[in-house]
Amino acid sequence: MTNEQLIFFLKKFPAYSKSEVIFDFIKQNEYEEFFDIIKNYKLHANIDDNIKSVFEDVSDFAKACGIEGDLIGEDRKIIKIILIVIYKLKRSNNYHIELNHKMGIPLGINLDETIIKHFNNEAEKEIFLAALRYYRFNLKDASDELKADKDVVLAVVEIAGTALEFASDELKADKEVVLTAVKNDGTALEFVSDELKADKEVIISAIKNNINSLNFVLGWTVEKDIVIEVLSIKGLKLAFVSDEFKKDKEVVLAAVNQDGESLVFASDKLKADKEVVLAAVKNKGTALQFTSDKFKSDKEVVIASVKNIGDALEFACDKLKADKEVVMNAVNQDGWSLKYASDELKADKEVVICSIKNNISSLNFVKRWRFDKEIVIEVLIIKREYLALVSDDLKKDKDVVLVAVKQEGELLQYASDELQSDRTVVLAAVNNNGNALQYANKVLRSDREIVLKALENQGSALAWASEELRNDRFVFETALSFRAGEDFDYSIAGDSIIEDSAYLTQILESYPWADIIDTDHDY
Repeated sequence: MTNEQLIFFLKKFPAYSKSEVIFDFIKQNEYEEFFDIIKNYKLHANIDDNIKSVFEDVSDFAKACGIEGDLIGEDRKIIKIILIVIYKLKRSNNYHIELNHKMGIPLGINLDETIIKHFNNEAEKEIFLAALRYYRFNLKDASDELKADKDVVLAVVEIAGTALEFASDELKADKEVVLTAVKNDGTALEFVSDELKADKEVIISAIKNNINSLNFVLGWTVEKDIVIEVLSIKGLKLAFVSDEFKKDKEVVLAAVNQDGESLVFASDKLKADKEVVLAAVKNKGTALQFTSDKFKSDKEVVIASVKNIGDALEFACDKLKADKEVVMNAVNQDGWSLKYASDELKADKEVVICSIKNNISSLNFVKRWRFDKEIVIEVLIIKREYLALVSDDLKKDKDVVLVAVKQEGELLQYASDELQSDRTVVLAAVNNNGNALQYANKVLRSDREIVLKALENQGSALAWASEELRNDRFVFETALSFRAGEDFDYSIAGDSIIEDSAYLTQILESYPWADIIDTDHDY
């Protein structure tokens, strides 16, 4: 079978591509040529499906390759070729093979010591080991000889550390093998020899990968080097170490630098150590709650706390809750922390504005904000719909209302009657949202400039114009022109336009989207 014939076959009959003809071709050619064909064929849209179908049925694969019994002669060569092809395909990211066969190699062969014996040299064995590193090999079902083969076991545990469970006892006590396993999966420590379970390097490698590997370490709480390593990964493990270590500054610093709240488990003496306390609150501000009253009154410590977590202000002394510098640092980190500030500072405009810029919900702690123009304007910049909540006096304030309607025109509905009659305010509103015209004073709905501005923004705003302007053909056509590409309900026009069938016919030819009449609208 020629290269051209093989490619034609794969393209023409993708569902039949696992036929033995492809394996006959492999038998007759070196793997480089086969690999080149596969590489070229990857341009075909169905490459993944076709190649998967080639390798999917491992029993057919083995049968087609004549793999039965011992791997000798030509069969061994075929196995080697296929392993190399699969390995290269994997390395070049051209194809990914799912391996569900219990032996982990997509060949349907009985993987035992015979496959190792039939490799002629170390280079060939490396090919096999490389394949093992890319495919999960189930060491459980391997022969005792393979379970005791260091190269094989190393290749397997490098990608599946817990496969160490099925290695020989000798290899479970081999430090190189064990380190490879626990660096892949720390919980592989469960299957390590007792001697290596006590080895610091092994333990530290395991816990760096998975802190849960501590479940398999006896007495870790009494070995300082290991304790420090553990605490640098999980500070709250300080709870389980000996009282001696809870008094050890180096140990406690390792814990609080990882999780400040582990300070709760430190000795009273270290809870009173400023260096330890500062390290804790800089990592997690709420650790302030576990310090002595001395530090809850220490401005440096409290500022460090609230800079990290604003809500740590809750644990400061009353004096510092009334300190503007402290509170500003807190609300700048989290506006919600205004909750814990003194009443005096909750009424301080600078503090309040800083807090609402950070978290608008902090308004819950500000009394009478609805009556303060400066605060209201800041609020509306963040949350324009809050115009509905401000005092009636501020709804009459032109500056306040302009801030809101420039962001959302329809908020004009909350403005005072006076401002709904203010030409500047209404123009700002309809410029943002043409439908804001409905909330304008009747006089302004007859203002040609205002109505045209509204129509430029929203053609359907014609519904809110005065009867006179709804009968104005220029105004009507302006509304149509700003609804290009959208259905338009021309029943919102004035009666004189609706009743002029000749004009409407002409309009429909010029504006083909204006073909929807909806008489249910109540404008």
